[in-house]
Amino acid sequence: MKISWCVCDLDGSLLNNQGELTEETVQVLREIRTKGVRLVLATGRSHLFVKKIAARLDVTEPIIACNGGLVWKPKSGEILQRRAIPAAALNELVSYCLAQRLDLLVYGDHYIYHSPWSGRAEKYRRYNERQTDGFTLPLKSIASVADLPQEECMKVFLWEASPETLAAIRAFQNATQLTLVQSMAGATDIMAADVSKGDGLSFLTKAIGLNLAETVAFGDNYNDISMLKQARYSIAMGNGEEEVKAIAWRVTESNEEDGIAKALRKYVLAE
Repeated sequence: MKISWCVCDLDGSLLNNQGELTEETVQVLREIRTKGVRLVLATGRSHLFVKKIAARLDVTEPIIACNGGLVWKPKSGEILQRRAIPAAALNELVSYCLAQRLDLLVYGDHYIYHSPWSGRAEKYRRYNERQTDGFTLPLKSIASVADLPQEECMKVFLWEASPETLAAIRAFQNATQLTLVQSMAGATDIMAADVSKGDGLSFLTKAIGLNLAETVAFGDNYNDISMLKQARYSIAMGNGEEEVKAIAWRVTESNEEDGIAKALRKYVLAE
């Protein structure tokens, strides 16, 4: 069993339920890197919301953000791949969400855009108030789709959208240009068609020589399935969705129990 790459989802996997890295997790990730294992983060989050974590872990490899909508280098800020939502689909989607007064976020290169009434945006403002290290989130309210830089909008995030709302979105004229996936309970991520973490992982096999046959990947939710299916050693979190556990090579303990750290000690550091 040879592992040269470790790919980690963040929320529900690498991070605990408070959205934090534990000291045990940080220590284990340091130890695997001394053995030559290269760390890749793969998240549904905006890259703007990953910078603090990347700095804490001193990540040097490209990061898959926005569920594969963006692949970027945390040290230099260089964008290796961006897959924006097509303009027609973005216009239809955002216009509908604003008209329905939905809790909407849109991830761009420089800002996290949001509907004026967004509860998630308010949560991020409170997060910003607690930051003393410069890692605040740049937020910007929008009144219409005209307020967005359409060529760089990689993901739309909907919070607590009803089944009826999601059905209406799937019936859009431009629905074939979109991918909808759950990233956590209550969250719907919307990207361009065929965008996924698995797509981001495939891109890295060409861009930096990531070897899927020597990769262990961790995830907990539906947006992780595409990358778990590609990695030779796929490990689901104990707190993960049953469909995720069903396709995984192994299941580790939960994110509240340092499940990734325990699996890495067992399968990488013990050898």
